Amino acid sequence: MLLRVFAAVAFVAALTTASRLSGAIFTSLVDGTQVNANIYASKEDVFLNGGPSANGNCGRAGLPAGDYYFMVTDPSGRTLLSTDPITQRKVSVGAAGVFSSAFDHATHAGTCGGITVQLMPYLDTPNNGGEYKVWITPVSKYSPGNENHGFIPSDSKTDNFKVRTSTPPITGCLNLHKIYDANADGIRDENEVVVNGWQFSVQSTVPNSPIAYYTTPVQVFLPLGTYTVCDLRPKDWQSTPWRATTPLCGTVTVSDSECIDVNRLCYCVGLEGPAPLPTPCLVPDEFETLGKRSFVANSKDLYVNS
Repeated sequence: MLLRVFAAVAFVAALTTASRLSGAIFTSLVDGTQVNANIYASKEDVFLNGGPSANGNCGRAGLPAGDYYFMVTDPSGRTLLSTDPITQRKVSVGAAGVFSSAFDHATHAGTCGGITVQLMPYLDTPNNGGEYKVWITPVSKYSPGNENHGFIPSDSKTDNFKVRTSTPPITGCLNLHKIYDANADGIRDENEVVVNGWQFSVQSTVPNSPIAYYTTPVQVFLPLGTYTVCDLRPKDWQSTPWRATTPLCGTVTVSDSECIDVNRLCYCVGLEGPAPLPTPCLVPDEFETLGKRSFVANSKDLYVNS
């Protein structure tokens, strides 16, 4: 009987181990040189490495071959700091267990025959100690709308690092919500539910500011100021059943006095008017990106002025 118990425990432990992502990640300077205590002089100096490091250990801690997404957050993982779309934060790992290519980030020759990948762009951390966390997860395990911005801890690897800062910026926050407008009246009623997995864009009204993209549910910490917030149309939106009942874009002023709820409403066109959630409508897999386009105030359909 005791032997059976030990066998069962060993079997469960083996399953738990098998379910976790093997290998390692670490941050470094551009050439793969590791930094004492993981403290960097600037955000631009931080590069991501996948798998083994040097010092004779090139055969150890390799990541499984495949495609991965990465992101930068605050130390808790609660606040997403990476500002470009997830599809632009994609890296590939070859048979040696190190990064072999990156989709849209600067790279450089690193250690063990791999490359380093620059983490920028990402926002300043709200952490008073200047601390950040970088995550990596297989593309096949990415789960938008779930915990930690789609990066499930058991399927991810993380590494913390710090950037020297002078005075931490004063920040406020936005809670971004997409609401299913069951009666299509453009007003959120008490019984109307949140639609998870919808994409928003946030951009400061200061000229030439970058656009950051977020997937609901999400709480965004930002420096104080005024921002244009848009809930994005599904890709090829005219051929989808989703329709907005509130303007797609609007300006929001972020202050340090309260966290502001940004609620945008929509419904799904059924055979006889608005359809119940979620059938027959699924949250779109792909959304448009704004690029350098501007928005039309109070429009439920349009972003661009021209």
